[in-house]
This record gives sequence, C-alpha cells and structure tokens, in this order.
Amino acid sequence: MNKKPIFLELYTDIGFQIILDQKTGKVRQYNSSINEELQAFQTGAAVRDISTHTLLSLKGKDALNFVHRISTNSVKDILVNETVRTTFTNEKGRILDSTLLMRLQETLTIIGSESTEEILSYWLNKYIITDDIAVESLYRKEFAFEITGPQADSLMILLFGETAKKPEEFKVYTVLMDAHAIKFTVQKERNGQKKYIIFGPVIAGRELIRQFKYSSSLFDVRFIGIEAYKHYRIEEGIPGEQELNDKFNPLESNISEEVNFKKGYYIGQEVISRIDTNGKTIKQLRGFILEEKIDNGIDFMIFDEENREVGVLTSIVYSEDRQKSIALGYLKKQLLEQDIRLFIESEKRMLPLFRRNFISYENLYQNRR
Repeated sequence: MNKKPIFLELYTDIGFQIILDQKTGKVRQYNSSINEELQAFQTGAAVRDISTHTLLSLKGKDALNFVHRISTNSVKDILVNETVRTTFTNEKGRILDSTLLMRLQETLTIIGSESTEEILSYWLNKYIITDDIAVESLYRKEFAFEITGPQADSLMILLFGETAKKPEEFKVYTVLMDAHAIKFTVQKERNGQKKYIIFGPVIAGRELIRQFKYSSSLFDVRFIGIEAYKHYRIEEGIPGEQELNDKFNPLESNISEEVNFKKGYYIGQEVISRIDTNGKTIKQLRGFILEEKIDNGIDFMIFDEENREVGVLTSIVYSEDRQKSIALGYLKKQLLEQDIRLFIESEKRMLPLFRRNFISYENLYQNRR
C-alpha cells in the first residue's frame, strides 16, 4: 500500500516549498535545499512527519501476551504508558520490521517502518487464532512526528510546558492541544541522540504543524524530507528499511538490543538463538565511503581483491560536504578485522570501497527487564 502524505495541502498552504518524489509520492524536500534541512540536525530542531509509516493499534485482553509471544523482545511486563523496542521476524529469523511498541491505557500502539504495514498486519493476523485481539491501521486517523536536534528539548517545552521538562526515556506522556489528547515519548536513536516521538489524532496534528511553523521565529525548526533523512541516517550509521528487511537478521543488523535472549519461544527464536550461541553471524552491517558519485538506485555487490563477492551496499548517497559517496551495507564477518581492499562495480569499472567505523549501538541500549 503506497500511502500518501496526509498533511500535504496544509504544508503547501502555510508556505513550505514541497518537492515530491515522483515514484513514491513522498515529500522529498520541504525547504529550498537539502542542506538547509540537514543543518537542523546539527543546530536546530529537525521534524520528520512519519504519519505514513506503519501505525497499528492492537486492542483486546490478549494483545500484550500475543506480541510477547511472537516478537523478539520481552514485552509482557511493560506497564501502561511505557514503551519497548521489539522486532518481528519470520520463521528463518529474518526481519519483518523493527518497531516501537507503546502500551497505552486500552491499546497497544506499534510504530514501524515506512512500507511494512501491509506485511506486518498480515503477519499479526496470521497468528491470531483464538486470541482476543483486533489489529487496526491508524493511517489517516492519527499522525506521528519525530523531533531531534539540539533545540528539540526547548521546542518541546515551548509547545507542551512542564510536562516536557526532563521527561523519562521510554515513558509515554499525555498533553492537551485544543482539547485533543496528544502523546509523546522520549527515545534514543541508534547513534545515541535523543529523539521525541509525538502522536495523536490527525485534527490535532494539523494544529501542531502550525505551531511548528510559528515556532520557527524562535528556533530553527525544519521539516525533514526523505532525501535529507537518508543523508543523515547513512552519515550516522542508522539502518533503514534497506538494511532492516527479510534478507537480514537482527544480529547482523546491529539491533540485537531488540532481542531478549532469556525469554522463551517466539517466531524465529530457534534460528536467532543458534546464531548467537554458535557465533555464526555470517555478515555485519557497516559503513562505507567511496571517492566517486554513483547511482544510488540499486544495491551494489562488494568484491574483494580476488574478485570474490563478500558483501552488498544497501543504501548510498552523495555527500556534498564530503564530496564523496557514503553508504551502508553488509560485509562478511570474517573480513571485518582483515586489512584487505574492497571494490564495487559501477559502469563496468571497479571502484575502491573504504570502510567507516561507527559506535557500538549495543552499548547504547540495555534490556530493562
């Protein structure tokens, strides 16, 4: 299902310079340049409209135990207004989606990736047999925004007052906007940066967008399109859908913090546990850099100096700041510590590929239960 942005007319009406992606219909840019949007991550407040991402509601008395039973993390003991990250995997232990699960008063809310709602809904319903659970899409019913950057804290306090002062991570808070209940939570991005996720009814989202626009006179508040976010996440080593899909498992993808190795069975558990126990991870997600600008529309196979296939680049973008291409991809694990030359083939030429190191994401997260 190709979801269209739900606030597109409003963005245009209040003066955003919208450029749409011709293939997907998503907002490629909100501002006059990608660099302006990228600057907000460094000096301002970067706002992403993720209302077209996977947004699911699970209702029913069996919902929490059900998600605990079929996803990778331990979620059965989280309290009302708490959150936890968990991954849904298939029988082979491959990723269907990496999600944020929020336990609210009467429902569970799942926020996932951009294009996974259809497959995740199917997967959930496939395993609902006698359970008291109803799965509902929140598309066009609720909005969701992400805010990050050095001015994010101040912007949140301006918008939501005392409730937004020093909120605890993983908790869900409720505030009112024009008599509508809006909820937010503080999470940690995979590069260690704090981010806020705000969600609520669409009618309140419209007012919130206007508030963001008015706040730009006090703060450097900028909406971030898909192109700028792609630059940001590749530069920061944050995996996206190209890295988190059914070609890879959580241990390869640097999201092992979403796997609880002490809990019992879940779908894909036997495969993941065997990989963990035996240390048999075949490949690992890493960052790369190339000297040349190359087409970023396809995956490139990685070759060693003997022309053997040893990995794949999954996300590539040209960095104007670096004047080089940066990428994320997977490399065979036995080569991670070896000092060998790597290449990709582009337009019948073998181009040198260099590695980039990122922080260890596993150290940023701790299983809380």
